Amino acid sequence: MIAGSTRMKAGTAQKMALNAFSTAVMVRMGRTYSNLMVGVDASNRKLRGRVVTILTQATGLTERVCAQTLTAADGDTRVALVALLADVDPDRAARALSAGRGRVRAALAELGAPDRSA
Repeated sequence: MIAGSTRMKAGTAQKMALNAFSTAVMVRMGRTYSNLMVGVDASNRKLRGRVVTILTQATGLTERVCAQTLTAADGDTRVALVALLADVDPDRAARALSAGRGRVRAALAELGAPDRSA
């Protein structure tokens, strides 16, 4: 920050408030799992790499396994995550997510799989 600049301070405060608000909205919408954003569709190479990293962090599995599952899930991060965590195929994971209204924790509960996010 620049000393004496109220405009810069106000801009920083606004940015912090909007970041907190958008994060809270994403959590409420079920687009997060633990501290990871899982409401991301791998629609290009950069996002696919990011999603594979998210999946490896969430599951502890290899990049290769996560990338293969993401491909089988048609690039849907949440479907791939539920499939990996519950050890089910992507079709079953997608049905559980649908029943759980798009929320990973609810889908895991639907499948009787443990929630390893804590």
